[in-house]
Formats: sequence, C-alpha cells, structure tokens
Amino acid sequence: MAQNVLTHLHLGDPRRELTVLRLGIRELMAPCIVDVPSGASQFLIMRFDHRVIMDTQEYSGTLAPGTLVVWKPHAPHQYGNNKICWRHSWIECGGPPVQRWLRENHVDCNTPITFPDTGLFDGAIESVYREVTSHLSPNRAILRNLIENMIIEIGRARAAKHQSPLIPETYRTLRLFIEQHYADPLGLRDLAQKVHHSVPHFCRLFKDYFSLPPMEFLTRVRMLQAAYLLRDHNLRIADIALQVGYKDPYYFTRAFGKYYGVSPRAMRKSLHSVPSRKRALGEDGGV
Repeated sequence: MAQNVLTHLHLGDPRRELTVLRLGIRELMAPCIVDVPSGASQFLIMRFDHRVIMDTQEYSGTLAPGTLVVWKPHAPHQYGNNKICWRHSWIECGGPPVQRWLRENHVDCNTPITFPDTGLFDGAIESVYREVTSHLSPNRAILRNLIENMIIEIGRARAAKHQSPLIPETYRTLRLFIEQHYADPLGLRDLAQKVHHSVPHFCRLFKDYFSLPPMEFLTRVRMLQAAYLLRDHNLRIADIALQVGYKDPYYFTRAFGKYYGVSPRAMRKSLHSVPSRKRALGEDGGV
C-alpha cells in the first residue's frame, strides 16, 4: 500500500469512547514545513520515515528517521523538511480509552520517541484502514485492540530507551528461543532452567527486561503468528491452533478472542474482505 489517507472520518464520540478521525499511511510530502499553531483536535500519533525538524515547547531539533511523536490535542506542532521530499504515517484518535492507554503505558506527549519498527506501526494503521474501509459497520472491538496494542508497543519503545541494565545474553537467547519454538509446550519451569534461575526470580527478571511476564510474552508471540496464518485460507482454524502451540482448537479460540477481542473466524473474514468503500482525501462522510 503506497499511500492511503482518510479524512473526515468520525468514528465514535470522543467524549465517551474511542474515536478515529483521520489517518495517513506512508504519506509522501513535498519539501515543506507543516505548521499547525492550533494543533489537532485529538491525539495525533505520527512516525517519520525520513529526517525532519520538529519545533514544540517541549523539544526543538532534528528527528532521525524512525522517530515517533504523540501530540496532545490542540498542542501546537511544527515539523517537516523543506529540502527533500519526506514520508510519514499517522493517525488522529482520541477519547477516554486513548488517554488511559497512553497514561498506563507511560507514553510521553510532544517529545520524540525512537520507534524503528516501520512494519509494526504502519501495519497497525493499515489494519485500522482496512477495517474501516472494508465494512459498512467497522468492528469496534477490532479497532480498540489495534489501537491499544499500537500504544502498548509505543510504550515499550519509550521504556527501552531508558532500560537499565542491559539485557544479559542468556535472556536475549531465551527470548529468541521462545520466538522460534512457540509451537512447543513451553512451561515456566523449563524456561527458568534455561537461564539457571528459580521460577519466581526468572519471572521477575523476564518482566523487567521485556515488559511482559514470560507466559504473556509467549501468548503474544503465538497470537501474532496466528493472526498472520489466518491470511492463508488453506489452513483450518484447528491447523493454525496446532501450528502456534494449542492442541485444543476451542481453547485456542478462547485465547485468541481474549487477546484480540474477536474470534479467529471473524478476523479471517475481516482480513479477506474486499473493500466496499473508501474515502479519498477531502471527501465527507462518517461511520
């Protein structure tokens, strides 16, 4: 997807619930500086693919490629590059849920955050775009989970910058082991033995290093892989369950629903829906 921009999208009441107003995916800009003294009406989350300058009350300077900024509603912002074309992805969203997620994940507003994972951020916004444009009535549970998970990842990126001490080689190796053997029956005792720690000590250190308890980390790896496999219609739900470490497809479905807020079947249908409507830049409309 080279570039998609949605404007005049009003999904939800920002006074009571999650709202998504606008978004842009890898939007290419001519050389320019964007100057918006009045800011956006809701939280504006933006990631830059190129080097840009940024000027706010909290920060003024040059941002490296892969930098993300979350602007508070109505916060003045100035950013861009007047020498080269530059690209960025962004979403404007708000409401009490977004405020709570940002607060719970200690995400600083109006200041730069290093976020090198292009695929993760753009993928989240693409998923929001697909959900909104593929259905007359977008699934609010899917949208809530997509945006919450994106903010969680932003919080982790912020925490990683200040993470101390450095993650030991044994724990980095263990993380790689989990990411490669997620389909195996992995238990806490077995994982703790690999780093030669007791289970309680292992659980505490693992969470300190990776911001999640070990079994929640394993579940996250399995759920991300399951969502990817759902794109293949040749695989049954039961086949996917086995491939990500669940012998019981019913237990897998419950775990998937708890993580994403929708069933595997519902997500598969969403992933393969043919877009029924799209809003181009400047069009009016609402959901």
